[in-house]
Amino acid sequence: MTIPYRPLGLIKEMIDTIGLEVTYVYEDLVFIQHNAFLLQMGEQGEDVGVRFNTESNPQARTELIGRLARAASPLNLVISEQGLFRLSHEEGEENFQIEFLE
Repeated sequence: MTIPYRPLGLIKEMIDTIGLEVTYVYEDLVFIQHNAFLLQMGEQGEDVGVRFNTESNPQARTELIGRLARAASPLNLVISEQGLFRLSHEEGEENFQIEFLE
C-alpha cells in the first residue's frame, strides 16, 4: 500500500481509533483536541512525528506513543517522537504562536 504525501485521511482514522479528534490542520501540522500533543506529517507519507505540549503530563506521553503506534501500524504509518512544543497567545490577538523545543 502506497501512503500519499500528507495522508490526512489516514491520520484522522488513526486518531479516531484511539478515541480522540482532529481539531485543526495547518500545512503539515495536525492539532488534536485538548492540545496535549500534535502530529507533524513527514516528507515521506508514512512518517508521522509526535510533539507533546510542554504542559502535558510527562507520565502519560509514553502510554500515548504506544497507543498511537498500535493504531498507526495497520495503516502503514510510522510514529516517532519529535520533542515538545509550546503554544503562546497574546491577549487581544487572534493568532497563536507555536514554538518547537527539542
